[in-house]
Amino acid sequence: VLAIGSPFQLSQTVTAGMNAIGWMDEQLLTSEADRNAFRAKAAEIYRPRLDQLGLSPKQGEPDDNRLLRASLVNFFAETLKDAQVRAEMGKQGRAVLGLGGDGKLNADAVPKDLRAVALEVAVQDGGKEAFDAAEKHFRASQDPTLRSQLLGAMGSTQDQALLDRARALVFEKGLLRRNEIFPIVGGQTSDATTRPALRQWVDSHFSELEARLAPGGAALVQLYAAGMCSNAEATEVESRFSDRMKSIEGVQLGLKKTGGAVRLCAAQKDARKGMPLAFNK
Repeated sequence: VLAIGSPFQLSQTVTAGMNAIGWMDEQLLTSEADRNAFRAKAAEIYRPRLDQLGLSPKQGEPDDNRLLRASLVNFFAETLKDAQVRAEMGKQGRAVLGLGGDGKLNADAVPKDLRAVALEVAVQDGGKEAFDAAEKHFRASQDPTLRSQLLGAMGSTQDQALLDRARALVFEKGLLRRNEIFPIVGGQTSDATTRPALRQWVDSHFSELEARLAPGGAALVQLYAAGMCSNAEATEVESRFSDRMKSIEGVQLGLKKTGGAVRLCAAQKDARKGMPLAFNK
C-alpha cells in the first residue's frame, strides 16, 4: 500500500477521497468549529503531496503530476478554504486580470491548468473590482477556454448583487454562446448560500432557459437540485418539474434519476448519523 505522499502514486489514487470529504464537510457537519477541525485534518493528509509537487509546474515533469497538482490546488482552495493556497492563487488570478498593474489581461501570468481556480479565488476575494475586470476581459476575448474560465470566475462569487449581474449575462442578446450558459451558473451550485437564489432564477426563467439549451434542458433540473439531500427535497423537485417536463423528450427519465440521487444522498446521510468522522492516514 502506498502512502498519500508517495511520489509513485497516480493522481486518481491520491484524489479518490476528495469528493467524499467535500460531501461530508457539507452534509454531516453542522458547526463551523467542527467544519474547521475537519478541514484541518483533511489538509494534514493531503498537504505533504501538494508540498512535494509545489504550486508551480516543473520543467519536464510527468503529465500526471500536473493533473494531480491542479486537483490538489482546487481541493485546498475551494473545498478546504486553505488560506495559504487561496492567497497564492488569488495573487496569480489578480495578475491575470491586470489588477494592481496596468489593467490589461495577462493570461499567461498563471499556468493554464491552474488559471481557472486562480481566477475564481481572485473574483471571490476581490469583490466588485475583480468581477468588473473579469467581465471586461470576457467581453473582449474570443478564446473559448479563457471565456469559460472568466465566466466560471464571475459565477463563483458569493456576492448576491454580483451574482445577479452574472446571471443577467445569460439573457444579454448575442453575448453568450450556447455552451457558455452553464459555466457562469454552475459555480453557484457549490455553496449553500448561493443555491436558493439560483433555484429561484431557474424556476422563474425555466421556459427561456430550456428553449436556449434544447435538447439539453434536463440539465436544468440537476442545476436546481444541486446540494439537495433529503426525501422532502426530492419530492419537491419532482413535483415542481414533472408537468413542465412532460413535453420535453427524454427528460422524464432524467427527472426520475435526479430525484433518486437526492434520496440516495438522504439515505447515506441518515446512515452516518451519530457516527464519528475520522481519517486513516
